[in-house]
Amino acid sequence: MWEDRSNFRLFHGNVFGDGHTACDVQSAVSRPQDGAEKPALTLDGQVLVARESSLGTYRVYCESDAPWLFTDNETNTRRLFGQDAATGHFKDAFHEFVVAGQRGAVCPEPRGTKAAAHHRLLVPPGAPVTVRLRLSSVVHEAPFAGFDTLVARQQSEADGFYGQLQHGMSADEMGMMTADEMHQLEQATGADFDRIRVQQMIKHHQGALTMARTRLDQGENADAKTLAQQILGVQEAEITEMQALS
Repeated sequence: MWEDRSNFRLFHGNVFGDGHTACDVQSAVSRPQDGAEKPALTLDGQVLVARESSLGTYRVYCESDAPWLFTDNETNTRRLFGQDAATGHFKDAFHEFVVAGQRGAVCPEPRGTKAAAHHRLLVPPGAPVTVRLRLSSVVHEAPFAGFDTLVARQQSEADGFYGQLQHGMSADEMGMMTADEMHQLEQATGADFDRIRVQQMIKHHQGALTMARTRLDQGENADAKTLAQQILGVQEAEITEMQALS
């Protein structure tokens, strides 16, 4: 049996002065624009409530009774830059809580700008374990009624969308890992594992760029082309960050 201590995470990203939002979970910081109310994550019973001035209110329903952990989506400047006077709860709090057992790393009150449903799961060998959550702007009395049907329909729609993007592309062009690359990763440890994993993620992101550019060049659907343009911006930024790490 394998014990998996996993988190579902929701966070408010950094909104810069020009109105652009950072989508990268590793670099987003929760600071509102001038005059805007700071976004917040709170609890209503066991339902996570996310409030943001431009997006409105969303709720995250968790089917299990996993406890919610809270922190702020702020860089740990004490660890990163040696600023010993820095105080607060930082974006690496969940790692500190789950891996290092530092209970004081998370917010004592159910409020912050980053939250996680903390599951402790016993996963039998070769068997799946399913955790079901739902993000919605609507209040639901029975949030998981028809859940599997909805997920299956959306998966079919996503498969159709990406099937068009990937049409005629090889696995290498899509940035998929080869069997040799998977074996190389399985054999690596420590810093070598981190380096190889980052290099493979760069390749995977480059595959996403190829698909997005294909959609922009050959596509006709305006919504799909808008999404492809957004993918280009996010993926290029993440590639630049990962290249600095490799």
